[in-house]
Amino acid sequence: MRRLLLLLLASLFLAGIVHVGTILTLPALAARDIRPLFASFGAPGAFRLLPAATPQQIPLPLADPQMTLAACVFSLGKGPARIRAALPRGFWSLGVYGPGGRSLFSLNDRSAGRGDLDMVIATTAQLTALRANPPASMEQAIISEVGADTGVVILRVFAGDPTRRAEIEAALGRANCAAAV
Repeated sequence: MRRLLLLLLASLFLAGIVHVGTILTLPALAARDIRPLFASFGAPGAFRLLPAATPQQIPLPLADPQMTLAACVFSLGKGPARIRAALPRGFWSLGVYGPGGRSLFSLNDRSAGRGDLDMVIATTAQLTALRANPPASMEQAIISEVGADTGVVILRVFAGDPTRRAEIEAALGRANCAAAV
């Protein structure tokens, strides 16, 4: 009986070590760069509508089927990026993600304080230059300083009712993600 108890305890201890080791190594084994996923939806510098989530196909992990999604891959190598969109009434959110998938900035309709989205994404050096000589066209823009030169912007709009999906897709199709000149 004592041998059986000792064998059981040793097995549980070994299983615990394997479990903890697996959990600790999982982040290192996971894909680090999310840009290739979004590059498959279109060229950098423009919003691309992501396919609607269905039980058979989910465009992003944990995608909500009630949300309509658009993604834009950006690069700040030649200057800041500017995001503009005239979105329909209702909930919308924007997330800026770095190359490793880490959230750099987020915003929604309530925190933006207005219906239209006008945002500039810049590095620290670019933001310093913008503050020294601010363009008049960016006076009302929300400015976000990010610590990465490249990333992905995901724009989500709550559809709720399927009859709104066409209107939302049209608005996301007109959304602009380009260099802030």
